Amino acid sequence: MSLPLVPVLFFAPVVLFILWFRRCRINVDRFGPGLQKYSAGWTIGAWFVPLAMWWIPRRIALDIWRTTAPTAGAWLINAWWAAWLAKTLGSLWISRISGNATGYSLFDMATGLAAGALAILMIQQVTSHQEARLRATAQPAQAAQPAPHA
Repeated sequence: MSLPLVPVLFFAPVVLFILWFRRCRINVDRFGPGLQKYSAGWTIGAWFVPLAMWWIPRRIALDIWRTTAPTAGAWLINAWWAAWLAKTLGSLWISRISGNATGYSLFDMATGLAAGALAILMIQQVTSHQEARLRATAQPAQAAQPAPHA
C-alpha cells in the first residue's frame, strides 16, 4: 500500500508552519509578558475556526512581529496574509465559477507560490529577530554567574 505523495507534501509544511507559529507566540511571552491578545492555543485553533481563520492568525502574527521587532514595519506580515487570502478565497471562488472541483488553476499556483515565498521570508525574519532577542536576554544572566575556580 503506497502513501499518496500530494497530501503528505501539502500537510507536512502546514503542520510544521503551525508548530513554528505556536513556538514564536510562546517566545514572545519572554519579551513582553501579557502583551498578546490571543493565547498560544489560538495559534493552532484559529486556523480551524470558520471565518476566524481569515482574521485571527494575522492578528497573532502582527502581535508576534510587533513584540519581536518593535521598530520594524509589518509590511511582510501584511503581504504574506494578503497572498494567503488571495490564494484561499480566490481559489474557492474560481473553483465555483469554473466548476473545477479541484480548484487548481494558474491563479491558484501563482498565489500559492507568492504566499509560500512570503511565508518563507516571514519565517526567516521572525526567527532571526527572535533568536537575536533571546540571545540578548540570555547574555546578562550568563555574565552574572561567577567563573568556576580552578
